[in-house]
Amino acid sequence: MKKALALFAITVMLLVGCGYHTAGRATRLPENVRTIAVPAFVNQTQTYRIGQLLTRDVVRELIGRTKYHVLNQAGDSADATLKCIVSSAKPRR
Repeated sequence: MKKALALFAITVMLLVGCGYHTAGRATRLPENVRTIAVPAFVNQTQTYRIGQLLTRDVVRELIGRTKYHVLNQAGDSADATLKCIVSSAKPRR
């Protein structure tokens, strides 16, 4: 239950605001979350490598802007897991 709550909180945090950055340094995750697993995002679009690019950028932001230790695979060593399915992509203009 705690992992599901943490996953929900991370998803909301990433979707709120401009892009996928954290707003300042504040966090709404439980204090016991120190390690976050971010497996590769699933790409369900026709956009080449969008899942890989988004995964890379989200991990970079988590490492650069938060205090969390980031893993690339879900498992018992992670306190929370961020899973994402990319269902649409808008081309740049």
